[in-house]
Amino acid sequence: MQVPREVIEGMLLTVFLPFNLIKGGLNFAITLILYKPVVGALRKANLVPGNTAKVSVNKSILALAFFILISGLLLILIFFKELFKNFFLYGVRIDEKEISVVG
Repeated sequence: MQVPREVIEGMLLTVFLPFNLIKGGLNFAITLILYKPVVGALRKANLVPGNTAKVSVNKSILALAFFILISGLLLILIFFKELFKNFFLYGVRIDEKEISVVG
């Protein structure tokens, strides 16, 4: 990879930070949504020791997870254009095997 350090430093706040925040939020939301059903199925299959206490799904936590998931997906759609605009703004060309600075 032949991208100068200055180009990467310029993309830290405009590309990498939003990407990682959106990715972390989506991972959080998907984990909140899928954890209970997966653990319940594993317990029914006797693959995980069962819990004798009745556990209910908190509807506000589930609503928060769906809100974060939908917000993250919308942010991806909004920033998708901005992410690629930054690549072209800095003159970065992406080939199949390397990333290089044009010009």
